[in-house]
Amino acid sequence: MKRLIILIVLFASVHSLPGVNDARAQAYTSGKLYVNAGVSFIYNGYRPNSLWYWNNYKYSFTPPLILSVEKGITDLFSAGVYATHRSYSWSYTTELGEYENSHTRMSFGGRFSFHYADLMNELLDIGIPTDKVDLYLTGILGLNVHKHSDKEPSIRRTTRDYGFFIGPILGARYMLSNNFGVYIEGGRGSLGAANLGITIKL
Repeated sequence: MKRLIILIVLFASVHSLPGVNDARAQAYTSGKLYVNAGVSFIYNGYRPNSLWYWNNYKYSFTPPLILSVEKGITDLFSAGVYATHRSYSWSYTTELGEYENSHTRMSFGGRFSFHYADLMNELLDIGIPTDKVDLYLTGILGLNVHKHSDKEPSIRRTTRDYGFFIGPILGARYMLSNNFGVYIEGGRGSLGAANLGITIKL
């Protein structure tokens, strides 16, 4: 993970230097590839309250991570794929023994986006700087996987649930350079109601 972050920062720095990709480009361009990496917020989760008789209570989690890749198909539409991952667990002991509970949630599927900043400029003449700003409405269709492991002093069980997912997302992207930007999304995402991350444009 550290190496990936370092590579992303170096990539962004190089493409922000004077003389690199000087040609002015649109924030969204047909035919370009957009690699997005982010974190989801306002998600549905469960963490039990620590009761007085619990000893050695421990809680751990990995943040809800999102990775997606989209390619511009036309001046208005792009399509691609996404994947998400999140996990959390807790454990405690009582006079009866040790208890553990862990959850892993994953989702993967396709994305289809409508980019409307240019259209709004034409219809409403509001002057959105489309060289920097990309506004989009995204539909997601994917498969959600939930793995739940439960351990008690005398029992251990694991269950898996599967379900299809459809959700709309409203997003905005701001390009800090021709090839690197940040984005924010809100809506019924696969992990949460808000996403925040970075974009690399290839």
